[in-house]
Amino acid sequence: QAPQRTATQSTSTTRVVRTNLVESVMVNGTLGYGVPQPLDNRVTGTLTSVAAPGAAIGRGGQLYTVDTRPVLLLLGQLPAYRQMQPGLIGSDVRQLEENLRALGYTGFTVDNEYTDATAAAVRRWQDALDGEQTGTVALGHVVFLPGDIRVASVTARPGQAISQATAVLSY
Repeated sequence: QAPQRTATQSTSTTRVVRTNLVESVMVNGTLGYGVPQPLDNRVTGTLTSVAAPGAAIGRGGQLYTVDTRPVLLLLGQLPAYRQMQPGLIGSDVRQLEENLRALGYTGFTVDNEYTDATAAAVRRWQDALDGEQTGTVALGHVVFLPGDIRVASVTARPGQAISQATAVLSY
């Protein structure tokens, strides 16, 4: 038996339009990079170059040079406090090895021990930087900071004789 019709339903169609939803909010403020921190030198010699204000420097990047030898940024919480060489054991060794691995240097185990394999990776890294291939990292030629930096200002100029604790730049 056919169903009974009770009421007539009205139907209609509408056109669908694709668009973007946009909401804007205006606020007052000042953008910045935080309070500048000084970066003190740990190498004695003549400052031969320094990164320009505004430069963004990441892991493995050059901060400045002393006697044409680069001082490089590596990432880590523990500041550099000794020359890195085979036979050392410590958290700073792990930090160096983590950076070497992140920069693409392999052939060693990332641990707390600076082995001959670590020294070989350091020599390859030094070769890529056109430096003397010693397998050791001299104190002051790497700076460990928690993250990438942006140079806020330069406080020393190329040609200036600098010693330990001379502020070279702020970031």
